[in-house]
Amino acid sequence: MVGCDAAIDTHERDYCEWESLNATCSRGHVIVIREARYGRMRVGRCVGQSYGHIGCGSDVTDTLHAVCSGRQHCHVPVISLYSRRSCPKDFTSYLHAAYDCQPGDNSPTNLALAASSPAAKAGAKSFFLSVCLSVCLFVA
Repeated sequence: MVGCDAAIDTHERDYCEWESLNATCSRGHVIVIREARYGRMRVGRCVGQSYGHIGCGSDVTDTLHAVCSGRQHCHVPVISLYSRRSCPKDFTSYLHAAYDCQPGDNSPTNLALAASSPAAKAGAKSFFLSVCLSVCLFVA
């Protein structure tokens, strides 16, 4: 039996305010956004000091899901999320994004599923199942 055991390529990192998320999956795979937050979640590569404002942020999973999930390539400048900022505007924010490259194609059907699915809030599992069912062969 051939199932949906194909390797899933997982990506997770911080993207600083001057950078862009450039998500790319190999042929036969599509992006599925697992989570995305924009703000000042912790001190690290993009935020050098707390200045008393660490831990603030906005959930932008739905925004990235609508733009990226179901596609092979996706480009999102972090600065384009500025209007979703919940931290004080005088402080630098960044995007923390996590996505998987899962078996599938970027057919109009899958793009429509990605755009309309509430899967981003549920960890994109239902979207993965619909993509998986559309590309996997089950042999008795």
